[in-house]
Amino acid sequence: MEESKLGFIAEPLRTSFRQLINRCEKAGIEHKLERDPIEKKYYLCISLPSGGDERELRLADLRDAQKLNQMEFEKYVFVQGYQSICSYQDGLIEVYIKPLGKFLAEYAFYRLLDIPYNQLQKMKKSELAFELKHKTDKGNLIIIRISKPTDTILALTGRESYESGVTIKISGLEISNTEEAAAILDKLAKSLFFEIETSLGIPLMLELYREPSIFRGWWLSSKRRAEAKRSPIVFPKYQYDVDPLNLYLYAASAYEMPLPQFLAYYQILEFYFPIYFEKEVQAEVANIMKDPEFNPNHRRDIRKVISAVLSKMGRGYGYEKAQLRATIKACVQDIEVRKWIENEFFIKEHFKKDYKKLSPLKVSIDNEGSDLREQLAERLYDIRCRIVHTKADYIERERILPFTKEANLLAVEIEIIKFIAFKALTASRKRLVI
Repeated sequence: MEESKLGFIAEPLRTSFRQLINRCEKAGIEHKLERDPIEKKYYLCISLPSGGDERELRLADLRDAQKLNQMEFEKYVFVQGYQSICSYQDGLIEVYIKPLGKFLAEYAFYRLLDIPYNQLQKMKKSELAFELKHKTDKGNLIIIRISKPTDTILALTGRESYESGVTIKISGLEISNTEEAAAILDKLAKSLFFEIETSLGIPLMLELYREPSIFRGWWLSSKRRAEAKRSPIVFPKYQYDVDPLNLYLYAASAYEMPLPQFLAYYQILEFYFPIYFEKEVQAEVANIMKDPEFNPNHRRDIRKVISAVLSKMGRGYGYEKAQLRATIKACVQDIEVRKWIENEFFIKEHFKKDYKKLSPLKVSIDNEGSDLREQLAERLYDIRCRIVHTKADYIERERILPFTKEANLLAVEIEIIKFIAFKALTASRKRLVI
């Protein structure tokens, strides 16, 4: 099957792909050739171990295939959750470093080196490194090296040298699985970052791995928006509620902090809870009172009104879910949600296969008889509770914590709640008066 697909690939890429396929088969590494339906070209997908999962390396260019052929990629695995590589054979871990806040990776690196600027300019970047050494009780020499990334991690993570950034490399280790590698990163690398922050005031973190399908879907959506005919930017005609608008702008800036970003968009909806929930309750009470047989002097009829109100209010988290549901249904139509999800194919795919990783609550896109707004309200509230976990009666699952795989998976859910928050803001806008 793969040989027939190789026939559609031009030389010399075909030969490079065949060499990689032969090496994968010899090493027992899963691989496949697949044609991308969007980009209309073939990719060689190589799956390397990543904890209990696998991480896919996608190759489509000759240069990338040749680079991989020049190295012993078979001996590497990925450390689950991190943008990293690990070799048990070499006792080595290498992970990308990501500065937090206003700092660039290179700036943090140069501050760490503490080399005068005029001297720094004369040195090759490949020669620059911050290095620490420690001899363990067993006599092993552990070396921590912060520098520009190696060719190996560039190739295995699919990055170009011009966007390389900075990595931390830890060598001299005795490791046999990625759980041990992750534990070393948690203990050693993060402890070092704590010292760097307290000494230099530069906060650093290990760069987390994010599913390429999420980024690719986001990229294609952004590309589609960029290619669409753009509306001209004109003098503002509308004004928006200031507090939720501030939250929206904050959330848009917090793209590297998925938990605060999700909660900021959720707080926009919370701002409108009292308005739309009250309207929904009023509408239901009004329907009861419009009944020709309704008698305000009869206890039975008054009880109907009270029951309607109490059933809407509920208790605890049930009350908040009712408010969320009322707000979403007031701000966006079900057909709008369906059309948006259909256009954002990566979100549609997410609800077909990956949705359970964050919440078991499904959004049934293919069921045209269901109201997606109600399902989204249930799902978004469930995820919100996993983040804040403050409800005493919400203990089904563990919290979603920063810098974890679960936090990383929030990207799609953030796009969804951003869409709904946008609709809530625009539904409440008023004509601008200066």
